[in-house]
Amino acid sequence: MVYQLLRFVLPLLLMMMASSQAYAAQSEAAFPSLNIPASPARNLSGALLIAITRAGDRLVAGGAHGVIIYSDDNGANWTQASVPVSLTITDIAFATPKIGWAVGAYGVVLHTTDGGQSWIRQLTGLDVNNLMLANAASVAAASPDSLQGARALRRANIFMAAGPDKPLLAVDVQDASHVTIFGAYRICIRTSDAGATWQDCSLSVPDPVSHNLYGIAHTAAGTYVVGESGDIFLMDGTGAFSSIPSPAEATLFGMIVTAKNTLLAYGVAGTLYRSTDGGKDWAAAGIAAQSDLTAGLQLASGAIILLSGTGTLYVSNDDGQSFQTVSQNTGEVLCAGVQAANADIVLAGLSGIRVLQPSALQ
Repeated sequence: MVYQLLRFVLPLLLMMMASSQAYAAQSEAAFPSLNIPASPARNLSGALLIAITRAGDRLVAGGAHGVIIYSDDNGANWTQASVPVSLTITDIAFATPKIGWAVGAYGVVLHTTDGGQSWIRQLTGLDVNNLMLANAASVAAASPDSLQGARALRRANIFMAAGPDKPLLAVDVQDASHVTIFGAYRICIRTSDAGATWQDCSLSVPDPVSHNLYGIAHTAAGTYVVGESGDIFLMDGTGAFSSIPSPAEATLFGMIVTAKNTLLAYGVAGTLYRSTDGGKDWAAAGIAAQSDLTAGLQLASGAIILLSGTGTLYVSNDDGQSFQTVSQNTGEVLCAGVQAANADIVLAGLSGIRVLQPSALQ
């Protein structure tokens, strides 16, 4: 599946290419990409990009080899940021126009305080593994005879033996201090002090199979998290997780919360479901899509756009009840999109940046 290739398989392949050392070597020296800064890109707007977001009126996008770029003119021109790693960036989010986080391959967590112009490294997959092991040991010590503790320790030790090979895939920035990050195999870590310290919260996610967690969406009730095999979880304001009935077993790559608080969960092979009651009940939405639905966004006008792994765009003007095909298959893999301050739609994908005016969606 295209999106899984971009958000999970591709980071793993790039990591294996970057280092031929055994994953069991728990040292940064075995993983040079953790300390090699991103190289200057020749064609910034044509770089392989997986994530894009806004930091105030600035656009910030990231992708392969640690490339992060930013634009202050709605996507017309781009500048490359200073990034301390050469690893695939999978998601970026900001709390304020200046303060933000980026995540990616090797479990890397990056932080910026200047609107994405420069980044520092806060965590790597080695740190994430240690957080999980410490949490598992705490659970096992609290209940030495419990099956939960034994399972937690076994899982943590598997992660430790494998090394930092698990990518982080979605970053949920609640404010300038509180951030929760999700990733492959049910990874969940959080901070309440802007990244000075982090805690493992993966054992709080009610998924004993440890599926990949791909996307998030915000509502007044909390943060929805979607993932592999149709998993949907709700993280409330206290950080507690609950399972939401899934519309199908198909893998979900993301969710949109519309202006009317309707939930749209989308994913593999044109999967698209709609809920108007917070996820209690779901119904298939009307869309003529068979390729993976890779990302979505709601425009200021209320229109909803879904992107696909073939370059086709779908638009809804009825709160997600039905979608019309706007552009046919171009073969362009689209990974993320955002509406710029001037109302243009800026898309990121394997072929780089694509800018559309709202009139192009008519």
